[in-house]
Amino acid sequence: MPRRSDKREKLLDAAAEAFWINGYGSTSLADIAKNSGVPLGNIYYYFKTKSAIAEGVAEIFVAETQQSLNEINKKHKHPVDRLVAFIGLLRESAESRAKLGCPLANGIRDFSDCVPTALKRTNEVFDTLVGWLSQVLADAKDKNANRHARAIITRWQGSIVLSHGSSSKQFLMEALDELEHDVIAWTKQLEPA
Repeated sequence: MPRRSDKREKLLDAAAEAFWINGYGSTSLADIAKNSGVPLGNIYYYFKTKSAIAEGVAEIFVAETQQSLNEINKKHKHPVDRLVAFIGLLRESAESRAKLGCPLANGIRDFSDCVPTALKRTNEVFDTLVGWLSQVLADAKDKNANRHARAIITRWQGSIVLSHGSSSKQFLMEALDELEHDVIAWTKQLEPA
């Protein structure tokens, strides 16, 4: 028999996927229940409102992002290696991003009018990414670390939009290849001769 937290996690996972595919507004509690395998009546035991589910999904975004960055930090000590690993992480999700768009951007769009707390937490993911990239670039002695960090996230997000619009991951993969090349070039220029 699943533990209580297992049902809660199933509900959040099902909600995250449904919000990504169908949007927050078009996803019903019945959809979440059906996709999670948790009876509709049981949802209210774990979440009092659909907004509370959105807040839980936003927490997943934050936790998964921090976990991924912590793993990169643990595995890679040199800033260039960290940056290349980060771009590799972005590559891993290219197929789904080209097909469905970015779940973070979709969440920000969907939560903006109706779930301000989920909007704020989802937006914090971008703040976390920019902050982490800024620190890694600063560790590489980049004097424009914050600007370059924002540029990396902007290029990634823009290429997701182009790839999603064309239903092809080509734009995203090309952008990530160029980004990796540029990041290596930036950091090589910063290394002492």
